[in-house]
Amino acid sequence: MGSQKKKAIKFIKKGNLKHKIAKRNEKKRFNSKKDKKSTDKPVKKPAAAAVASRGGDDEGDILDDMDVDEFLNADFLDEADSGDEGDDGANDDEGADSDDDDDDDNDGGSSSEEDDESALDPRYMSAMPADIESDDEEDGSGGAPQEGGASRRELTMEKLTSIETACAASKSVASLRPLLQIFSDACRSADAGPKAGAKKTPYDIRSSAVYNRLMVAVFTHTQAALRVYFNLPEDAIRAKGENAPSSNTPVALDAKKWTKISMTIRRFFHCCVYLIQETTSDDIHRFVLRSLTAFVQYAAPCLKTSRKLLKCFVTVWGKSLDTTVCMLAFVRIRELATIVPFPFIETCLKALYLAYMRNVKFTNGVNFQHHIVMGNCLVELYGLDLVSSYQHVFIYIRQLAMTIRKAIAAPSADALKGILTWRFVNCLKVWAAVVSAYPALKALVYPLTQLTLATIRLASIARYVPLKFQCVKVLQQIALATQTFIPTTPILLDVLQSPIVTQKKKNAVKETDIVELDLLVKLSKSALESRRVQEMVVSKVFDLLQKECDVQKYSIAFPEFGVPLHLTLSKFATTTPVPQWKRLAKGLCQQIETRSEWIRNKRMTSDIAPKDMAQIEAFLAAERKAAVVQMLEKEKKQLAEKAAQYAQSAPSSNGGDAQEGDDQGDDDDEDDDSEIDEEEREVPAGSVNDPDHVEDMVWSDDE
Repeated sequence: MGSQKKKAIKFIKKGNLKHKIAKRNEKKRFNSKKDKKSTDKPVKKPAAAAVASRGGDDEGDILDDMDVDEFLNADFLDEADSGDEGDDGANDDEGADSDDDDDDDNDGGSSSEEDDESALDPRYMSAMPADIESDDEEDGSGGAPQEGGASRRELTMEKLTSIETACAASKSVASLRPLLQIFSDACRSADAGPKAGAKKTPYDIRSSAVYNRLMVAVFTHTQAALRVYFNLPEDAIRAKGENAPSSNTPVALDAKKWTKISMTIRRFFHCCVYLIQETTSDDIHRFVLRSLTAFVQYAAPCLKTSRKLLKCFVTVWGKSLDTTVCMLAFVRIRELATIVPFPFIETCLKALYLAYMRNVKFTNGVNFQHHIVMGNCLVELYGLDLVSSYQHVFIYIRQLAMTIRKAIAAPSADALKGILTWRFVNCLKVWAAVVSAYPALKALVYPLTQLTLATIRLASIARYVPLKFQCVKVLQQIALATQTFIPTTPILLDVLQSPIVTQKKKNAVKETDIVELDLLVKLSKSALESRRVQEMVVSKVFDLLQKECDVQKYSIAFPEFGVPLHLTLSKFATTTPVPQWKRLAKGLCQQIETRSEWIRNKRMTSDIAPKDMAQIEAFLAAERKAAVVQMLEKEKKQLAEKAAQYAQSAPSSNGGDAQEGDDQGDDDDEDDDSEIDEEEREVPAGSVNDPDHVEDMVWSDDE
């Protein structure tokens, strides 16, 4: 007992007693403040009155009834805490958190990006009383009704019109808050899942006309209020919305003004993100994405909000099969990449490629057009900053190369599963398009070409003939755009001499079965025995040989290029028993002879030696440039026709579209769930695990 008294005396001498009592008084004042804020809840009123009626002498009564052990253990504080939690646990989330968020909104810039995200979530915002949302300095007249124990109120057109009138009259942020509160409720009403019933919203929107009017009003009045608040000219906002792809300079915003209403702006963006994520209607997505044109600039000062918007836009861009929605999402991504300061553009480059890679696991008639659109978007985005793009493309090509090297060093079925797939082929396609579009990235032509040739070598069995065709297209695209000699004729002639062409086939596949080589990377076993598939393979080989000749027909060395091809095709024409194949081979041989003779005549009339590299490169340069443009336009038209054809035929064969990308429903289809996504994993061997070192790009003097 004596030791306990000494501890108590020592405790009091150190001043801890005053600290404990002050802490308890502070907690009582805090709880009293909470009770005053929840006066709309009748259940809480008696508790608030009881707290207010107690005086400051309670500390002495409690201390008189305590012994030393209870005092030292501070049990009275724990008991008070537990009692407060039992009485006000439900109100704590709405009172304390909302109060903190309101302080953040009016603290003149003390809020940081690390604030609790629940304060910005529409699910939380809709449950907050409207009086907590309003500023102390501004009049919150016309605010949204407070949520209490009463039932929800229906939002009528008259009520919405009155709120719109107030917003249009003042064009202030204070008059805008009630409208944003209702907008938050509307976002929550779009979520019909079990989360919608977890918390009630003050307003119930039952009319579709009111809902549509609300959506239009929110974006219209928010844009007007922010424009007036930041003193921005209306013409600048309109020009920004109309010419978003060409305007890379953001409208200057006052940093102090932005900080004062940062929470309001962030809540608006979070509501928009929540609305996009929780709805599946393409009409709503189109409306929101199109309406956000004038608002992206307000997200630039907040990196956290910009990242949240980027994540939302990238998700919609990758998953929506609606071309308009996909393009609108990409335009918003492009605006973020150009408006938000560096290095945010690198985040955009990485996010867009990863989303592309995740959404091209299969290619079929349904998503064929979508994959083309996504590839074009990637090409455009990677052209915004060629220095950053060079580094990113280099690293991603290196990751693909590590997967190839692992499969070559330790061949296995699992290793090939990550390579001989649509995803890997589509990654090769998109990087070929990026490298072909920008001459500054020409240094990456060689590693990308080697990577594609290695993929062809791994696809050695006959069933992967469609994959070889896809890779040949990639190589021909690179050769055409970069004026690089990449021979693909040996690959095609090897297919022409393979058993899939030389062996006699029986018509094992039914006439009703549809086989599209452009939508396959692997043939089924039954398709290998089909005579019609055999004819399609031969026809595809000659189409690609014809394109190869078109790519090289303006080369000064075309006569030498055509000699081995002419000999092989002549032999094939004499040995094949199929008359149609004979005509195809002889016709291509005749074209090679005619073109070779024309190039020889051009060489004889020009004074060019093999050492004159500049003159060799300039040989028929103008004609070649015009031919390249013509070929690209022709390919673009053919792709559009194919996409339209596949889209029309997709509903009739909808049953097998999901798995059409590989084996046409064969028994030995690759298991989608167990497929090893080697592109997403870095499992390097040896020194490949060393960090990447990318040299800076060397620009010429005139740039």
